[in-house]
Amino acid sequence: MKTYWIKLPPRTRALGVFLATFVLAMLGFSITGGPEQVDLLFGIYIGGLTTYFLARWGTFATRSP
Repeated sequence: MKTYWIKLPPRTRALGVFLATFVLAMLGFSITGGPEQVDLLFGIYIGGLTTYFLARWGTFATRSP
């Protein structure tokens, strides 16, 4: 899995991290009650913030073999 993940284009990896973080945030919010618009927006915010910081730290940089 790690080899496959490294060979993906950086934008695809960033999208995967965003979606995974968003889904985890929505699962966490669903424990507290029904889906609300605030939960959806906050999930997008958490996913975006996580993706932003990982991009700033070079996690999605193109890897040379």
